[in-house]
Amino acid sequence: MAADLETLVAQVWSPEVRPLAEEAWRCYNAGAIRSSIVATWAAVSMDIIVKLIRLADEGDKAAVQFREEVPPLKKRGVAPTGPPVLARTVLTEWARLHARL
Repeated sequence: MAADLETLVAQVWSPEVRPLAEEAWRCYNAGAIRSSIVATWAAVSMDIIVKLIRLADEGDKAAVQFREEVPPLKKRGVAPTGPPVLARTVLTEWARLHARL
């Protein structure tokens, strides 16, 4: 099973997401399970953001709107309203785009 997960991590296509997935795997192997969960969530969130931005680059109108909203949210950084707002926006947009497929 460990070799299977390692293979999957190596197959992550996005250069922005791969280091986050590798970090999650390192945390898991070190026995830092909570850290592994947090790192996995960061990788999944980044993967969704990257894919939505790619859709925007291909001309999807809803994704274009999302792409325009991301930079101001990222500027907030780690603040009481920062990451939860970004995560909520990402998940809302992902669900909306996925429903159209």
